[in-house]
Amino acid sequence: MKKWIEENKSVLIFFGFITVITTIVSMIEINMILDHTAELQQYATDHIITNDLKKIGVFGLFNVSLIALWSFLLAFVVYKMIIPNRKVMRAAFCLDELEYLKNLPDQLRKELNNE
Repeated sequence: MKKWIEENKSVLIFFGFITVITTIVSMIEINMILDHTAELQQYATDHIITNDLKKIGVFGLFNVSLIALWSFLLAFVVYKMIIPNRKVMRAAFCLDELEYLKNLPDQLRKELNNE
């Protein structure tokens, strides 16, 4: 495990940094939404969008993109934990067997043509 952490140290540091940034941005977004509940109530009834609600919406889109990036990084880190190298990947997905099955018709054709 220590070897894996040393090999993927930069990915883990970047993941930690993105986690902290995403958490801070989400907290700011929640605070902005809670500060403008009256305007949100007005939007829910009259469908009037104020400039503050536009700012909250744009900030929300930025937050969603950060969460998507964080989710991608989480999936990547989990993938790197499950499949640390090519040898494990080839064994996990039976790539050698699939390659043999893919080449089997060509091998049979060659043997039949030689006889």
